[in-house]
Amino acid sequence: MKVDFGKIAGQERAKAFLSAALLGEDIASAYLFEGPEGVGKATLALEFAKALNCEDPEVRPCNRCRTCRMISGFSHPDLIVLLPGDPEEWMEEIGKDGRIRPPSYDPTREISINQIRELKKELSKAPYEARYRVVLILNAENLSLEAQNAFLKTLEEPPPRTTFLLISSQPEKVLPTIVSRARRVKFAPLDEDEFVSLDLGLKEKKLLFRLSGGSPGKALKLVELGFLDLRKDLLNLLRTREPDVVGNKILPSLQGSGSKGDLEAFFNVYQSVLRDLLLLKIGVGRNLLTNQDLAPQIEKTAENMSTVEISALLEISFKVEVLSRKNTNRDLLIYTLFRPVFDRDQG
Repeated sequence: MKVDFGKIAGQERAKAFLSAALLGEDIASAYLFEGPEGVGKATLALEFAKALNCEDPEVRPCNRCRTCRMISGFSHPDLIVLLPGDPEEWMEEIGKDGRIRPPSYDPTREISINQIRELKKELSKAPYEARYRVVLILNAENLSLEAQNAFLKTLEEPPPRTTFLLISSQPEKVLPTIVSRARRVKFAPLDEDEFVSLDLGLKEKKLLFRLSGGSPGKALKLVELGFLDLRKDLLNLLRTREPDVVGNKILPSLQGSGSKGDLEAFFNVYQSVLRDLLLLKIGVGRNLLTNQDLAPQIEKTAENMSTVEISALLEISFKVEVLSRKNTNRDLLIYTLFRPVFDRDQG
């Protein structure tokens, strides 16, 4: 039998580790897929679930058999997915456009203890038809503390023919007792060659590589949200200090989906602009800027700002980003973020 994880770019160590488990028929009851956001953890987990149950005797996953197709469509009875909230809220969205997480996924919501209780009821039954029932926990750090403690009891006595795949970009938020019971599969950002080779239908791949830190998931979100154009609005605001830019340009760009994940992407972009301004102020050349395509605008903006002011704005952005994870009013957050821009006495 051959294992084919060619659908996943990069992550050779993770793919080799899982391939060896499949070929050696040494399947653990739990795996923790850990690494940066958007680098293929959930996608490889789904491919692993298919490979565990694929009907093709020669190449797994084949992505053609009934089982592979059902798992790909999240319709297999032995594939259980845990996300925050009621499944009826996101089941129609999951897997949309080939992505694992639904567009409305909110990283600030928790997976509740009631969801773990419902999971336990389901696990008390035997798998319906698959060789392995797979429980896919997307963003394991979303498990509440109560939910983690309840889930730990399940891991201590795992049901037969069941494998748990925990996905996390913040494994430090998962209880050590849970982590110790899982085989850890580590992921890393893609390098530039791997990123550029991806067929994502994206232009300006080198720019997106720098902005996303080698995360295809983040790159796609930046494009979908129109945040490449937003960079120009941010520079315009910092240069002109016109309040209307906030109300007419920046706020509308953040009011599309309402997802907290959009705010995370916004802060990444804003902070990249501020860092570039800071680099120019200390004499670093254009070739080290993240936003190299906007170098003339960045240079023009930097002329009217001091190093002290840019550093202060960057520090404020980090503080407001932390607040944004606590369900604070979005409009209030943005005005708090940019209020110092209009204070000319800051530096």
